[in-house]
Amino acid sequence: DGRVLLVDFNQDMDTACIRVLSADLQQVSTLTNVDELNNSEGLCLLPDGRLLVGDGGCIHVLEGFPAALLGIKPSHKKPKKTKQQLLQEKKKRALAGGASSSGPDPDEISSTVLLTALNRFLQEKNGSRMAFLDGAPPERLCDPIVEHVQSLGGEVHLDSPLREIKLNPDGSVAAFHIGGVKGKESFDLFADAYVSALPVDPFKLLIPEPWQQMDVFRKLDGLRGVPVINIHLWFDRKLTDIDHLLFSRSPLLSVYADMSIACKEYEDPDRSMLELVFAPAKDWIGRSDEDIIEATMGELQKLFPMHFGTENPAKLRKSKVVKTPLSVYKTTPGCQQLRPDQTTPIKNFFLAGDYTMQRYLASMEGAVLSGKLCAEAVDCKQDQLSSSPSVSEPVSA
Repeated sequence: DGRVLLVDFNQDMDTACIRVLSADLQQVSTLTNVDELNNSEGLCLLPDGRLLVGDGGCIHVLEGFPAALLGIKPSHKKPKKTKQQLLQEKKKRALAGGASSSGPDPDEISSTVLLTALNRFLQEKNGSRMAFLDGAPPERLCDPIVEHVQSLGGEVHLDSPLREIKLNPDGSVAAFHIGGVKGKESFDLFADAYVSALPVDPFKLLIPEPWQQMDVFRKLDGLRGVPVINIHLWFDRKLTDIDHLLFSRSPLLSVYADMSIACKEYEDPDRSMLELVFAPAKDWIGRSDEDIIEATMGELQKLFPMHFGTENPAKLRKSKVVKTPLSVYKTTPGCQQLRPDQTTPIKNFFLAGDYTMQRYLASMEGAVLSGKLCAEAVDCKQDQLSSSPSVSEPVSA
């Protein structure tokens, strides 16, 4: 309803004053003791120190509320995590890296990332909605992009990896050296403006030596990709009827969705096709697909006991494990200060990618937005960019 809660703690963090402000920031009430706090409508302090705030049927959980307010002495023993706490951790992982991330440990996640995600959900129309491609990415995403580029006179070269960024004497980019694979010859690519849309880890390997001490590139050392494991499972029956991305209370499975409901290409009224994010993945990325599937099935038996704990359990028809050893960067505290802008100190060199600074997280949405911001940056500098031939004749590697 627009009200704001302000919590002021004394120096010893054992008492607090909670001020309730109206939408226009005028104080409407003050709560100064535990009895008031617990008995006031819409507020409840839990024994573990969390504060529940009721708001028109929506419950908000505020972490870190001092347990000292209830006279509870801190314990030096590490408490066993409840299912609710595990679920909260999974939510944090998903918010930190998106549905396709590996999900870093909750204690290592930057709070800025969580606040950014929540801000997007609260302030943007349909911010909490989830969307899925209606088919496989190569056909439903990549092919239409290629067709659009070609329709505007552009070219798309496959099997043409960037091997070296060649420089002019002034440090600007002279050419991209493209390596030849699958029998193709290598060549130097010349252009007016050069853009790297590589993930942060492979890009760091290609930074020319004269650039490596520049602040914008040196900071990239602090951004490190994390492993990702995605799992596709086909079953002989329906396991769920929910058309949405779901958080899991499993310690191994971060989020999942039934693609037989959420995705047109996999539509099946009788059998489920689950896509799951296996996270954290750092201890599993080197394990066999069989080990990962076995562990996943063990977790699904706990999540869907009605389908696996009977005399006629659901059967796995087929499976696919997709591993990405280095994916999105790990969202640790301080990482926001390391993210570069789309422009660089190099006059004809620009950056795109979800790790560059934009309002979304390390995600597909962030990658798309970074591309738009990069295009705007190139357009703003078009008068400063010198003209040069587009592509040279092939040269030896």
